[in-house]
Amino acid sequence: MTATELEQDIAAIDARINRHAELVVDACDLADFHKAEVRSLYVERARLTAMRSPATVRAMEQARGLV
Repeated sequence: MTATELEQDIAAIDARINRHAELVVDACDLADFHKAEVRSLYVERARLTAMRSPATVRAMEQARGLV
């Protein structure tokens, strides 16, 4: 293997390392986005779940004049 071939192989490996490192960063960003989305969905679910409690349903019905 010549010095030029060695340098080319090293450069090719460096390029692969950089690409994989970029993918890791992208994956972490995407994971952070999805974690935030899941948290938001749990908050919304809790809000809607609280609304279906018997006391809340009665209060909503009373407010609408249904009871």
